[in-house]
Amino acid sequence: VAVAASDLVTNLHGLLGLHVEVVPLALMRGRKFHNSFIIVDAAKNCTYKQLQMALTRTGRESIMVVNGDSAQTDLNKWKQGGLTYYMSALEGLNSIGVVQLTNDDVIRNPLISKMLDRLAIYSRMNPIPGNN
Repeated sequence: VAVAASDLVTNLHGLLGLHVEVVPLALMRGRKFHNSFIIVDAAKNCTYKQLQMALTRTGRESIMVVNGDSAQTDLNKWKQGGLTYYMSALEGLNSIGVVQLTNDDVIRNPLISKMLDRLAIYSRMNPIPGNN
């Protein structure tokens, strides 16, 4: 079920008495989030500097979840994506968990996992022109 962010905020506040704030990445500079559960969604499109800024907003008694599929980034090949960099750099650090999902974890439709597997094989044998 798809839910608009505004509806989710209203429901969480009304039903659970939770304060929910949706903050665009561009407006996080200079802020700290204490006693918070922070979700950085679609981090696949964060540059190294943007993700560093987001990670350093985590305050006392807070948890941050960063998610994204670096294989589906919209950044061009000349911009460094921060997600893969930070996953490698921080993996194994105490209190940091890195979870990498595979095609077997796709639950939208069983056909999607099959398509992703086939496309991975096909693209290795038939590179996409101009996508070096």
